[in-house]
Amino acid sequence: MAPDILSKLDTELQQEITSERQIVYILVETRKLLEDLPETDGFETLDFYCNWAVHRQMDRASAKALVR
Repeated sequence: MAPDILSKLDTELQQEITSERQIVYILVETRKLLEDLPETDGFETLDFYCNWAVHRQMDRASAKALVR
């Protein structure tokens, strides 16, 4: 699955980013990659923004800790 996601991201990132739709798509696909990693240490901020793109409220402990 990861090679397919990477291919999609590569295609999208080759284009000029001009819309919110593109940003949301890129963040959602990136989130899928993060979910496949055995460990996400070091990617907490990226994970936060990927989740924020699809969730109106960030009320989990990890999100609250990052914002603090």
